[in-house]
Amino acid sequence: MKIAKTIVVGLFLSLFYISGIKGDYFSNNEELQYGNTNGNIVNGGYALKIDDVIYISSETMPSEFVMYRYNLNTKTVEHLANDCIGSLNFYNDLLYYSSSTGIVSTDKDGIIVDKYYDNFCRFIIHDNKIILVDGTIFMIDIKNKEMNKLNNVASIDVNVIDDNIYYIAKSSSNIEDDGVDIYQYYGAGQIHAMDIRGGNNRIISNEIVFNLIYNDNFLYFISIDNFKIGRIDLLTNQLEYITNDKYSNFNIDKNQIIACNFKSTIDCLSTSGEILKSYQLDPFPRDPYININDGLAFYHNFGYEQVNMLDLNSGNTQVIIEMQ
Repeated sequence: MKIAKTIVVGLFLSLFYISGIKGDYFSNNEELQYGNTNGNIVNGGYALKIDDVIYISSETMPSEFVMYRYNLNTKTVEHLANDCIGSLNFYNDLLYYSSSTGIVSTDKDGIIVDKYYDNFCRFIIHDNKIILVDGTIFMIDIKNKEMNKLNNVASIDVNVIDDNIYYIAKSSSNIEDDGVDIYQYYGAGQIHAMDIRGGNNRIISNEIVFNLIYNDNFLYFISIDNFKIGRIDLLTNQLEYITNDKYSNFNIDKNQIIACNFKSTIDCLSTSGEILKSYQLDPFPRDPYININDGLAFYHNFGYEQVNMLDLNSGNTQVIIEMQ
């Protein structure tokens, strides 16, 4: 198998990306459960919508690690903070994100309020806990900052759902293709699960996959063997491939899959794999990790150093962040 060079940068970044949300995560009451979506965090967590404002990290751009605030009504962009490296979460009226020196929280204007971890990592907030990946998976209590290690295997793509965590872990043998470590290169490995406190750690599937996203009792993924999207039914443990086309990544929102193929389109699929609509994009989005917020899809174009926004209803696209 020849490695597709056009997706190298984006797929490599998934090595540390992790996941989780279900429900209304923009309310400020005690019922708040999640800080961002499963799919967004797996895809870097670089775009987060709060009312009519989009907070955007340019962390996958080659030139800077900046957090911007884009107003959907006025079409204006503000530079809020430096050293923002994705994993954007909004929880109890505060922003949380990863920086080069660890996890920080800020107010909506980017003023730092607190710090919770001392290393760069990927994380998701769930029920007043930070679930992070730094080699293995850890949990930090936001209130008292108590930290617990949850597992002992190299982990990525963590999905936090209710009382369970689903994630990818490196297989016991080094998987190589043309001399390249596939786990490190693509962020690929076997599918594992454990409970929210780290117990009952188990392998769900030996299939080697990347881009693991939980949705409605299914675990969706891309197979490293054929780059097709597949899924595992968690009730029956049945595995199936749902696409014939190959994809470099995808995200899931409101029972639709938004996936980037190796052509010049982003496809909208049903959760069973049927292509519902294709969005023709020009120029072609290289290595586009897709974030989705309220019918708006965000993707990068590294060749032009842009963050683009696609309206999934109208099909209109626009550049909202462009490096100078």
